[in-house]
Amino acid sequence: MKLQTLELEWVQQERKDREICDAEMRRITSDFKFCAHDHSFTCEIDRMADEDWDKETIPLMGDPTASASRVLQDTCNYIRSLRREVDDLSEKLSEILATSDSAQAALIRSLLM
Repeated sequence: MKLQTLELEWVQQERKDREICDAEMRRITSDFKFCAHDHSFTCEIDRMADEDWDKETIPLMGDPTASASRVLQDTCNYIRSLRREVDDLSEKLSEILATSDSAQAALIRSLLM
């Protein structure tokens, strides 16, 4: 009887652990999708020719009297920070995929496609 109780507790703990793992995987996948979108967007901006920048309206960040070069610099800095964040999250996801079992890795890959 004690063995059945222990096995039941083990199964319940496994189920709780799986639920926690699934929730974490959903969160990571969601974060990764946002980062992938941000990365795609920053790559698109990086490919823009200088002439095309003149056609775009750049939002002012803070001071409305800021010079155009300052606004452009702030915008570029922000884009660079987004790229670093995407790279960091991509690295974290790669580490998770490397340490996950094949079923979890397959699940993540299917969600990313």
